[in-house]
Amino acid sequence: MVLDGLFTIELFCKVGKLSPIDPDDPIFNLEWIFANILRDLFRFENQIPFFLLQKLFDESKPSRGDSDSSLAKLALEFFNCAVETPKQVLNQDFTTVEGKHLLDLLPWSFIPKLPWSFISRLHVGETPSYLCTLTGGSSHT
Repeated sequence: MVLDGLFTIELFCKVGKLSPIDPDDPIFNLEWIFANILRDLFRFENQIPFFLLQKLFDESKPSRGDSDSSLAKLALEFFNCAVETPKQVLNQDFTTVEGKHLLDLLPWSFIPKLPWSFISRLHVGETPSYLCTLTGGSSHT
C-alpha cells in the first residue's frame, strides 16, 4: 500500500509539473498505459486511504522544493485528464480538503466552493436566489 501510495504521489507530481518527466518514461509515452492507470485510480477497490497519501505527500515535500501545491489540488489536476474541471475550481484553496480516499475529491471537480461571504448572508429557511431561478420558486419558504 505504501509503494502504491508513493507511485500515485509521484504520478500526481509529474502531471502537476512538480517533478520532471523522463522523456523515455513509458507512462507518458504510451497513451494506453496512462489511460489504464487513470482508469485504475477511479476504481473503488484500488483506493488508498487519503490520510496515508497525505502523510506520504507531507514526508516527501522536501524533495519537491518550494511548491505550495496540496495533494488534493494535484489529484484534481490529474483527474482533470479524464473529467474536465473548470479553472475556477482548480484555482480554489484545497489545503483543508480531506476525504477517505481520492474518490471523495471528485465532487470538488464539479462544484466550486461557495465563498464564506455568500454563505454567511443566507438565512435559515431561505432558498438561495440562484436556486429560485432554476426552480421558479420564491426565495423565502
